[in-house]
Amino acid sequence: MRRIKKLTLCIFLGVSQVALKSDPAVMSLEELARSSDLVATVTSIGATIVHIPDGRRVRAERLRVDVVLKGESSQEIYFVAESEISGFSALCCRENGKYVVFLEKNPNGLWYGVNGPQSAQEIYAAP
Repeated sequence: MRRIKKLTLCIFLGVSQVALKSDPAVMSLEELARSSDLVATVTSIGATIVHIPDGRRVRAERLRVDVVLKGESSQEIYFVAESEISGFSALCCRENGKYVVFLEKNPNGLWYGVNGPQSAQEIYAAP
C-alpha cells in the first residue's frame, strides 16, 4: 500500500510539473519572492468588502500575518484576491486556512498578488 501511495504522488507531481512548465505565466518561488513586497505565512480571518480610493468596492480577504519571511507588515492585512486589479478570481482564502502569500502593496494600502493564483498557496498539515 505504501508503494502505491508514493507512486501516485510521483505521477501527480510529474503531471503537475509538465502542466506548470507549459504555462508561461508561472513563476519560480525565487521569482515570486523577488517580485514581492511581502512574503508571509498567514491565517485567513474571513472576507470583507473594502472601498478603494477610486470609489469601487472590492472583495478582500482579512488575513492575520503569522510569520513575515520578507518585507514588513502590520499584524492584519487586507488581500484583494478577487478583482480586475489582481488579475484572477482566487479560491483563496478559506476561513481559518493557512497560506503562504506573495504580495505587493498598492498605493491604496491594500495588498495584491504578484502573480495571479500563484500568489496564495494553502499550507496543508501532514497527516
